[in-house]
Amino acid sequence: MIIGPKEPLLVVDDLKTYFFTRQGVVRAVDGVSFSLTEGETLGLVGESGCGKSVTALSILRLVPEPAGRIVGGRILFQGENLLEKSESQMRQFRGSRISMILQDPLTSLNPVFTIGDQVGGPFKYHRRGGETRDITQKVVDVLKRVRIPAAASRLKDYPHLFSGGMRQRVVGAMAIACEPRVLIADEPTTALDVTIEAQFLQLLKQIQQEIGVALILITHNLGIVARICRRVAVMYAGRIVETGNVHRIFENPAHPYTKGLMDSVPRLGEKKQRLVTIPGQPPDMSTLPPGCSFWPRCEYAQEICRQEYPPESRLGEDGYVRCWLAEKQTQI
Repeated sequence: MIIGPKEPLLVVDDLKTYFFTRQGVVRAVDGVSFSLTEGETLGLVGESGCGKSVTALSILRLVPEPAGRIVGGRILFQGENLLEKSESQMRQFRGSRISMILQDPLTSLNPVFTIGDQVGGPFKYHRRGGETRDITQKVVDVLKRVRIPAAASRLKDYPHLFSGGMRQRVVGAMAIACEPRVLIADEPTTALDVTIEAQFLQLLKQIQQEIGVALILITHNLGIVARICRRVAVMYAGRIVETGNVHRIFENPAHPYTKGLMDSVPRLGEKKQRLVTIPGQPPDMSTLPPGCSFWPRCEYAQEICRQEYPPESRLGEDGYVRCWLAEKQTQI
């Protein structure tokens, strides 16, 4: 596992999260490792179903039970293993030290409670507000921080009275209310149009700079990654297949899957009759093929790819790739 020169704030080490179903065991996260330093932005990218969201839920110990279980690995936050914490201890971590912005703001907000009540919830639960009047002022302040116009007059409004972009800002306000050290944003711009998406990303970056929070951005939009991330981890079939500096990965991807993702992005000024696609479909996570999970879709697949999963091949100081092709090149 690659750890940067700074002392890591969060370390995910060989994390394994499985779902035990009647159809078999789904290895949703199968040996994921990465680190995050203070104030850093890490992009977690990959196709739908590759394990990005389950990784995030595992960090917060919110994997749906009883089917889902974290069966192995460590999650170290400032040196403390979160997998050894009791449920009551984890409640003190969630929202206070590690927060998460979920994909759909409409389903993340309770339709029968006002915005003021919901944004004030973290202050009350973690005892960060004092008297009711103090909590109200803190709610107004955090709504202003996420650029909600006329924040004081919107406290008694309900979620349906807000637009999609404003609802996403409210969810963001709840996540940063107690100024956590780590913020996980799971596809935060999925329900937004292009203009509002750009505004929200800019806002997210400003908030990160203001409170110094480390950010894990989960997305399949490589354009977003290029704009705000410093490092990228590419996931496929429950594992990280490549990680490293965003500039290196965009300019010189080492894994065939990463290269396929980059090639599939349309670029202004290029005239093509058809968009480039990765052939085939992601594998069934309950019946993964032996060897490298990507070999059925890979144009460079060799016999060893069908038999053994590739080890980590270092790529400079800040990254690695899991590919037999890269492994052979490093040995030359």
